[in-house]
Amino acid sequence: MVFPRVDAEAPLRPHLPPYGEVPGGKETVLLTEDEGAVRALAREMLEMNGYAVFEACSGEEALRIARQYPGPIHLAVTDVVMPGMSGIELVKQLVALRPEIRVLLVSGYTNDTITRHRLSNEGYSFLQKPYTLEDLTRTVRSILDASPGAKLGG
Repeated sequence: MVFPRVDAEAPLRPHLPPYGEVPGGKETVLLTEDEGAVRALAREMLEMNGYAVFEACSGEEALRIARQYPGPIHLAVTDVVMPGMSGIELVKQLVALRPEIRVLLVSGYTNDTITRHRLSNEGYSFLQKPYTLEDLTRTVRSILDASPGAKLGG
């Protein structure tokens, strides 16, 4: 096969900003994701930006961590669709256990406006999978920086 000659330069591929330009923090995050590879990548993204991360592979494990950890947990990041306990049920129990906790729900399945509107009305933010490092860290930072009790939308 012969390809035609092209005299123009190939466009540069877009790239993520340097890690220093992505907003970070020092808060504690409880990350719940049943998919091991996704959980490991999200944890790495958050830790690279300064966050302390507890990870759980199920809602039950996340609740155990929340009950046992004596310090503050500033944000719960959880998948919506998980075997056993759903992310929605998990955050309801987490909020009952730790009323000050902020919530970010993520999903590759839930993209309909009715579900997103309901989550927003309950004060939960939403991030659609797949997400980039910048998407995750900017969303986390904006949730943590919002005033307490603010309604947060995704």
